[in-house]
Amino acid sequence: MTTIQLHVSRREPVTNKTLLYLPISKKLKQLYIATDSHVRMSQSPEPEETFVEEVQDMEEEDVEAPVMLNAIAQPLADMKLSKKLLKLIKKSVAHKNKLHRGLRNVQTRIRKGGTGICVLAGDVTPIDIYCHLPIVCEDKNIPYCFVPSKKEIATSIGAKRPCIVVLISEDDEYKELYDKCYKKVSKLSC
Repeated sequence: MTTIQLHVSRREPVTNKTLLYLPISKKLKQLYIATDSHVRMSQSPEPEETFVEEVQDMEEEDVEAPVMLNAIAQPLADMKLSKKLLKLIKKSVAHKNKLHRGLRNVQTRIRKGGTGICVLAGDVTPIDIYCHLPIVCEDKNIPYCFVPSKKEIATSIGAKRPCIVVLISEDDEYKELYDKCYKKVSKLSC
């Protein structure tokens, strides 16, 4: 386990760029981190040792950071459907021309008459990049939904770079899973 040594100072000025909120405990509500590696606490009467213990406890727990979704991430798939969609993406990667990834490829495929399930990432910023795509999917009667993270899509594809949108086409190898996902996503996007 790594040990973090922190210098607690109540005199350090804090700028807006250095403000960070962390869900450590009920005792610590806000944590200010300055650029010169000094730390200032507010709303906490505990001494320096208690704070170091809280940070060490947080490291051991592996707390996941919440995903920040954008404003247009509707309809959002629940966790169960998200896992099914990611599993479907993994299966479709093995078959040539059954998975189209990336905004440019998906747009081209939809424009040329491609069909399938469109899966979009919900944590893309700026949203101007792909805010037109749900409307295009509705015009072409392609069911679509959002999953929480673009990194999850990339992981299921097997890529290192995040992927913001994929279009999954039907195949005989994974027809059952495809049909289940298609029905659920169709209900969401209607």
